[in-house]
Amino acid sequence: MRAKIEVTVAVLLLGSTALMLAGCQAATLAMGVGTRLASEDTVVIKPEYEIGKRPIVVIPFRDTSETHYASRDGLDLATYVVGELANRRAAQNIVPDTGVRETFGDGVAAAGWDKIAQQTGAELVLTGTIDQFRLKDPKTYLMLRGNCIVTTFLYDAKSKTVVHRITRLEVWVPDWGPGIPEGDIEPERLREQLLAVTAMKIVQKYYKWEKKTGPDMNRL
Repeated sequence: MRAKIEVTVAVLLLGSTALMLAGCQAATLAMGVGTRLASEDTVVIKPEYEIGKRPIVVIPFRDTSETHYASRDGLDLATYVVGELANRRAAQNIVPDTGVRETFGDGVAAAGWDKIAQQTGAELVLTGTIDQFRLKDPKTYLMLRGNCIVTTFLYDAKSKTVVHRITRLEVWVPDWGPGIPEGDIEPERLREQLLAVTAMKIVQKYYKWEKKTGPDMNRL
């Protein structure tokens, strides 16, 4: 009878040990999965073009119906882009567009980007067009949803070529879900947010950053 009890206890102990080992293995696997999932939460996005220490000037963006220095949205977007380039250290030598407007007036594009670079002492010229800029949701009455579409290019005065181009970059604020009721936000505040996000999206092409992975939320 005693031998039977000892055998039973031994079996129970073996069973407990097996369960503990299985639990440890499961925990280890869970930790492994957790580590793997954590590493997959973000992906590193490399710059499409590195500006580095090369002197760069940002010229105000041109509306489809305005010249480079006649568009309020274009002027403000250029200011936000300069700020993003500096804050993200995507460009380490940003030169001001001093004298460009006074010298060339409405004929900035006609003057040629080589002359703009010479005027400012820059090697690179970043500018573009605002193809669309609106704050009202076209589909919903009394709702706001900022929408901006831009085309940009980076001109290299040394090689006399466009070294980087963004074609039809579209930005929405908010970027998913319903719009914002008109009474819940000042239009100027929404405009500032739209300009800031657009500048961020432009400048992201010029530095390394981490993007969260996962399904994209569909905009309604």
